[in-house]
Amino acid sequence: MRPADCEIRRPLFLTHHSWANEREAAWVCTPPPASFIPVGAIEITAADAALAVESYSHWELLSFQILRQWRWDNDREALLVEEAAEKAREAGERRIAAERRAEMLRSLTLDNVSSRVWFADWDEELEGPNLPAARQLVSQLIASLRNSPKLTKAVARRLLRATVKDFNRLDAKNRFIETTHREDICDALEIVLAAARHPELADEIDQWRDW
Repeated sequence: MRPADCEIRRPLFLTHHSWANEREAAWVCTPPPASFIPVGAIEITAADAALAVESYSHWELLSFQILRQWRWDNDREALLVEEAAEKAREAGERRIAAERRAEMLRSLTLDNVSSRVWFADWDEELEGPNLPAARQLVSQLIASLRNSPKLTKAVARRLLRATVKDFNRLDAKNRFIETTHREDICDALEIVLAAARHPELADEIDQWRDW
């Protein structure tokens, strides 16, 4: 088939799974990968340029959708069996990971988390002063919890809230907390709370954070 043939210009409409006959169209700003075999170039028409497309994608996902749609139309039963098996496998892996994490959290104490190096995956050059400041906030929380004469849930909640507010102020000043930072900060606070024997307080962090 030549690139000029009308069939190759026909758009793909997705009906597989929960797609509701939506046109597969997206912006791709990178060159095709080396694994792609060029068959020619199709001229962009005025109708192409007039398409309202707000989503961005990458080449591999476009080919994935083509294959998914073909299998939905021609091999649906086998596809659904494979997906059910994959979901079961993933659920099993999540369960095992959750059990291992729960066991790890139960083994923690404030003494053995006090020497941890927090946010080790952050880039020291990119994070600048935010990295030592964030580490200091977690260390201060641990010290305050360890030094509390009676570490009740109310005391732990008050100290946790103060730490979250300190993170709010740090982010308001430097605007550095992105998705991965948020996940890492919440994970660090959960570890500290587990060590303090009040892991349930981690569910309250979202009430106070601005990031």
